[in-house]
Amino acid sequence: MTDQGPVQANPGGGMNGVSGQDGVILFDNGGNYTTPVNQAQMFAVSAATGERLWKKDYLGVPGSYYTGPNNVVKNQFSFFFRENYTMMMFDALTGNYKWSHTFDGNDFIQFGGASGTPAYGNLYIATYDGYVTCLNAETGTEQWKTLVHEAGLEMPEIGYPIGSCSVADGKVFTSSSKSYETEPLYRGHKLTCLDATTGAQLWNISGQMTTQTIAMGYLLTTNNYDGSVYCFGKGKTETTVTAPMTQITVGSKAIIQGTVMDKSPAQPDTPAISDKDQTAWMEYLNMDQPNPTTATGVPVSLDAVDPNGNFVHLGDTHSDATGAFSYVWTPPAIAGQYNIIASFFGSESYYMSSGETSAVVVDAPAATAAPVALQNPPYEMYTLGVGIAVIIAIAIVAVLLLRKRP
Repeated sequence: MTDQGPVQANPGGGMNGVSGQDGVILFDNGGNYTTPVNQAQMFAVSAATGERLWKKDYLGVPGSYYTGPNNVVKNQFSFFFRENYTMMMFDALTGNYKWSHTFDGNDFIQFGGASGTPAYGNLYIATYDGYVTCLNAETGTEQWKTLVHEAGLEMPEIGYPIGSCSVADGKVFTSSSKSYETEPLYRGHKLTCLDATTGAQLWNISGQMTTQTIAMGYLLTTNNYDGSVYCFGKGKTETTVTAPMTQITVGSKAIIQGTVMDKSPAQPDTPAISDKDQTAWMEYLNMDQPNPTTATGVPVSLDAVDPNGNFVHLGDTHSDATGAFSYVWTPPAIAGQYNIIASFFGSESYYMSSGETSAVVVDAPAATAAPVALQNPPYEMYTLGVGIAVIIAIAIVAVLLLRKRP
């Protein structure tokens, strides 16, 4: 690295960088907070050449306190004037005014600097009054505004204060925290995930997790409640399946069973649980919270390759809070070996997995002819036959006696 030469800056000033195709470095004098003048003096130089691009004075509300420059990104920067809840955006290449936005929150917004996170053409701004506001970065138009976590009776603010947010994968992550908070920390702090397009809450989990780092599909943060580092993201799973080891007769019933288990390092070999129960389940496993006894498992699809090589769907089932699933299967009228596949196709909380087993189906034994039963004649016929035989016998005896006479 070679020295490109010095740049003359204003005394007592600070230096801020702007990222963009025309990289700019901003200098400011830190402002003057005395009545009746409140003036910020700024100038900008090219990050490539050190050439001064412009120099301007910005007047704030007399006697007010402002923060800036903020949102120093995409060749623009902003000032936030706390007393009137207003953020003003300027072009970093020229220093000219672009737009302004006045937040309609509450007085607690004055404790923050309205520093936003740019993504998807928007600025996502978390403020101390408990709101996240989404503004169009080019026009300042408000896209949505969400009160992240109502404070209730826990603290004087309307919502739990928040001060920053991280954005990735179409989601906004923010955690509540309170300035100059004493020990023990307020209860009720949460890490919250919002939809970046609508502002709707997708999930939350207990913890004061003020710094979030996102990479490779995982969010890494420290929980100030217990001093532990937490990593959030989709967990790996393992699906197993078994079928009867003995042959199954066509038309009879057999039970296919198995498990779907979480293989994440934090809770290996625990049941995979539905998305709707995920917060309570993770808090139970990792934060000493109560066991959510109504939690449910995940859907499982059962399929097979039949003896003719055809792929057939056997049915659908669902695992329970122990991770186990079962399904009653009635084999079709095709004998032979079936390769049975149990599949969990994944969810917002877990990656997919599958398991395989086999079952043998045999034809039912051929039906044999029933033996013909000998039937006794009716009683009347039997009596009549005996009588006739007696009469014939008497007649024969009479004939024989007549022949013996001289």
